[in-house]
Amino acid sequence: MSHAAHALCNHYAAILSSAAAGGGRTGARVASSVHCLILRTFPQAPPTYLLNQLLTAYAKSGRLARARRLFDSMPEPNLFTHNALLSALAHARLVSDMERLFVSMPERDAVSYNALITGFSGSGSPAQSAEAYSALLREENVRPTRITLSAMVMVASALSDRALGHQVHCQVLRLGFGAYAFVGSPLVDMYAKMGLIGNAKRVFEEMVAKTVVMYNTLITGLLRCKMIEDARGLFDMMVERDSITWTTMVTGLTQNCLPSEAFDVFRRMRAEGVSIDQYTFGSILTACGALAALEEGRQIHAYITRTWYEDNVFVGSALVDMYSKCKSIRSAEAVFRRMTCRNIISWTAMIVGYGQNACSEEAVRVFSDMQRDGIKPDDFTLGSVISSCANLASLEEGAQFHCLALVSGLMRYITVSNALVTLYGKCGSIEDAHRLFDEMLFHDQVSWTALVSGLRGNIEIGKWAAENLLEIDPQNPASYVLLCSMHAAKGEWTEVAQLRRGMRDRQVKKEPGCSWIKYKNKVHIFSADDQSHPFSRRIYEKLEWLNSKMAEEGYKPDVSSVLHDVADADKVHMISHHSEKLAIAFGLIFVPQEMPIRIVKNLRFQG
Repeated sequence: MSHAAHALCNHYAAILSSAAAGGGRTGARVASSVHCLILRTFPQAPPTYLLNQLLTAYAKSGRLARARRLFDSMPEPNLFTHNALLSALAHARLVSDMERLFVSMPERDAVSYNALITGFSGSGSPAQSAEAYSALLREENVRPTRITLSAMVMVASALSDRALGHQVHCQVLRLGFGAYAFVGSPLVDMYAKMGLIGNAKRVFEEMVAKTVVMYNTLITGLLRCKMIEDARGLFDMMVERDSITWTTMVTGLTQNCLPSEAFDVFRRMRAEGVSIDQYTFGSILTACGALAALEEGRQIHAYITRTWYEDNVFVGSALVDMYSKCKSIRSAEAVFRRMTCRNIISWTAMIVGYGQNACSEEAVRVFSDMQRDGIKPDDFTLGSVISSCANLASLEEGAQFHCLALVSGLMRYITVSNALVTLYGKCGSIEDAHRLFDEMLFHDQVSWTALVSGLRGNIEIGKWAAENLLEIDPQNPASYVLLCSMHAAKGEWTEVAQLRRGMRDRQVKKEPGCSWIKYKNKVHIFSADDQSHPFSRRIYEKLEWLNSKMAEEGYKPDVSSVLHDVADADKVHMISHHSEKLAIAFGLIFVPQEMPIRIVKNLRFQG
């Protein structure tokens, strides 16, 4: 090849490299134009390395068919040629074609195996990625690269395979990649997802150059493992934080049922001028809903209207959910109506919201509107609307949804079956509830709880179901409470005492009931017989006054929920200082009369 031809080759290669980097239609047009120039310049046999560049440009511009035709026409494809097409097939998730090409290759290197591993994992087959990695290790002249090991860390994480994770980590150290954040950050994430938070911390501490990404990854892992103080300490230690760092803290605190703390972080985030994205808005709106913090939710909504996220379907759905949980269902409706784009999440949020606010008929209506809009329900949506029918005790509506579940194939989902069992039980159709339960292929804790709740009138079957529930999850206090209520209803106090001893022996603790009310930007939390509040004396005086007024009006408290063998008068006293009543008394004292009193509970209470 002459000097001029060689220079021209380099020029064409540079243009094709730029086209590959840009991709898209422009990249495809440039690649096509250069292809014509190559054929004119080298009519006999264009250089293989130049054709390799052309193949890569076509593949990265989304013109896979042209790349394949070029590959088939090349007289002397080399390893780079095969790898370029293999990577393109892996990226396009054409797994069968990728496997065929890989098998036909006369030689393979780490790039070949990397393409195979990422192709399998990208197609949802991490187990096949693990097999490809094992095959790589058996090759004499091929050794893993940083890309290989980084991909395999994610494969081990997807499989929750601790042995594979440890094996890959050993390879990282053996090959000298331990100091690279490129591998270190995925390792931290892998160990955290596997619950091996000690290993995650060690990898983090061993890294010389700690990036923001690594801090974010470890904070996520700590929050996932409910190590809140450790996550806060790491967060406070960071010199530089990005928007992902802040969002991670807001989201993690919300998911760990610490909405007040999530609010504090969000306020700091805004004060420092950090950009807020849809995920941050979604998390903080969830915190508003958890606290029933309507005013804060409205303030955040007003802030959202000044951003381009107002039309974001994710944020819109979060607003619907927040307003619903704050018992402002008409505000939720208004947001839902204004949404220009709705998906299954938006519709489901509105259906669930109606159900939470005892608007079951509206939930059924919106479900019908969703179907007319061409949106097909998923198992969660159908389960939600069936639950609304259960609240209506509408057997006819429930039977129609049962038919829909059978026709749509959603009956196989346990969420739908559980909702139907609950519905039939609440409607008094005990035989249908029992028959449907027997037809289910799998029963979880919710299934047995649904059956127990539905069959409370049938003590014997209810006890049988409650005992099975206890067998499935002996550490769940709800199992004991349900069985205790069954025995207490029949006056079997010896059995109740035995169950309580069983709880103590197994160190099973019932979650204490608590209620909270927000007043002047502060959350006031109460538990039963709570004397810790600074205004405790006034609260109890108000509560006694309230109880006496209710008694004058003829109110008689329901003491059936008290599972103790004591006189009715003692039972009345036991429920008279319930957390919810203390919160109501606080609200009556301090909340202005023209304002609604909003109380949030962690447990259901009647009496």
